[in-house]
Amino acid sequence: MNQATFIGVLAIVLWSVVVGLIRNITDQVGATAGAALIYSFAAVLLIIHGRGLGLRKITPRYFIIGGTLFVSYEVCLALAIGQSSSPTQAIEVSIVNYLWPPLTAVLAVFVLKKPAKWLLWPGLFCSLWGVYTVLSGTAAPDLSAVTERIASHPTVYLLAFLGAIFWSLYCVATPTLTQGKSSSVTAFFAATAIVLWTKYILEDAPSFSLSLGVLSEITCASLAIGLGYAFWNIGLQRGNVTLLAGLSYFTPVLSSVFASIYLSTQLNQSFWMGALMVSFGSILGWVATRNPNRQ
Repeated sequence: MNQATFIGVLAIVLWSVVVGLIRNITDQVGATAGAALIYSFAAVLLIIHGRGLGLRKITPRYFIIGGTLFVSYEVCLALAIGQSSSPTQAIEVSIVNYLWPPLTAVLAVFVLKKPAKWLLWPGLFCSLWGVYTVLSGTAAPDLSAVTERIASHPTVYLLAFLGAIFWSLYCVATPTLTQGKSSSVTAFFAATAIVLWTKYILEDAPSFSLSLGVLSEITCASLAIGLGYAFWNIGLQRGNVTLLAGLSYFTPVLSSVFASIYLSTQLNQSFWMGALMVSFGSILGWVATRNPNRQ
């Protein structure tokens, strides 16, 4: 494993800690304020790292379309996790959000006319069934249990699913919008922070105080998100893309392991079965659509 590939693997590890950190931060300062603080810190870190917003690297179409999809995804995911009624539900909605890999594969076929093997459809079904198993909460999936769980707090599940759609659209649109050139996402992080602060002001949310512990967690979450993107780009540009893509699909499981430990939350067997199915379905979609000639 070369250095760039190792750095790409670090990005996967960093992203895996985000759900637990976001949830713990929002428990202390509120969903909107917590997310706004995290993305503000992350934007500052990326501005320092890239010595600016990187606007010169962004084409106008990518700035408008890609930026809208990027910001929409980040806002949906952060609020879905932060507004969940419990740590367990926060982890569940993160699994719903991880439907984006198979959705991306399907969109690539229909939008980009990318050739795909028959494994695409079993992969999509496997991921959907995995989410169904996670939400059922029992070894034998139960539709009434899933319906009841979603009905208990429909907003967070809807936000998580919309986030999956937004990110899959972003992944499909980015290669065309960037015209094959590398682009900075620093401006998008700044825009995400602005949207979240605007929401915080408009909703007249209660004020918050920042303890040293909360500031430490915000810094860690910002580093995990910001450096995760920076490290991932290095891995994609100079590392083993095939290896990194395959490993990235285990993020739902890694993220759930960290979140369950960090949030002191016990997850049952059906959850882990479902999370593994989501990952396996994503891998099938990746195998079905990947270019065998690519590294």
